[in-house]
Amino acid sequence: MRAGTGIMVAGALVSAGCLGNPLAGLGGIATTTGTVSGSCASADGAGDPAASQAQVDGLWRLNCHRRLADLPEARLDPALSAAAQGHADYMSATGQYAHGQSDAGHPGWTGETAQDRATAAGYSLDTGVSQLAEVIGFRSDGADAVFAIDNWINTVYHREPLLVPELQDVGFGEAGIYNVMELVSPWTDPVPDFTIYPARGQSDVPTSFDSDTESPDPIPNAGVVGSPITISVLADGWASDTDPYTLQIDPSRTSIRTTAGTEIPFLILEPGDDPWLVRMVALVPLAPLDPGTTYEVAVALTVNGALWEEGWAFATGSE
Repeated sequence: MRAGTGIMVAGALVSAGCLGNPLAGLGGIATTTGTVSGSCASADGAGDPAASQAQVDGLWRLNCHRRLADLPEARLDPALSAAAQGHADYMSATGQYAHGQSDAGHPGWTGETAQDRATAAGYSLDTGVSQLAEVIGFRSDGADAVFAIDNWINTVYHREPLLVPELQDVGFGEAGIYNVMELVSPWTDPVPDFTIYPARGQSDVPTSFDSDTESPDPIPNAGVVGSPITISVLADGWASDTDPYTLQIDPSRTSIRTTAGTEIPFLILEPGDDPWLVRMVALVPLAPLDPGTTYEVAVALTVNGALWEEGWAFATGSE
């Protein structure tokens, strides 16, 4: 199986605040029992009763991850699903794996950009209060909605729009080997909302991530590394288009370690240094994590100059 991902960008962090010791008071920190599948609710086409099975499956699996992260569930929007399906159909018909549709004369052409396609499908997007993101992916032995969501989540850049705290409307499409998801997130109030992932207490975290399969490659030439650890931020207003919240990790107060105390080397990715990150920071272990192992994370993050600290634990699956 060969899979690839591509992205274009047109819940709350538990106990976020100034903490003296981010890991203090967690009690049974080694108790990690939450799983993606265990967080799933019943599958339905919330927001679109005429949704296809693939669209229902895509929404369902996305909301499994969001429930695990204590985030509100997204809903299907028929117009966004029409836009996503149209782009999946176009890629399948042309073999052009890209966000843009370059051949306006093709019978499957539905718009040059994701925003064009959403507008043509009837979705009213006010870019002053909301943002549209599109993620695409392929799986050489056939598109699969659940695989696509899980694959996007276990990346750096593609995870960001799926786990925005206030994600609202989504659309999903699949054709041939291609999957497409459109995601619209409104701005929220001035107080930042946060998402940590892997989630607190999650026990089925993948041990590895092949950065070469994500486009753009978040860690060029690194190949297989550990599963990314991320914090996403959403608040009202933007100071810039590339680093709206001036997110910065304090490496002296940020760590990943096993419960036995073994420190895990990691790379920090921040919007200020990475043009493909907007409202998320990532800690990427430099080597695959060990299976069936609990890890403790402590993060010190400044958001527009204000310090936020958080500590939590997760465990990898027994691969």
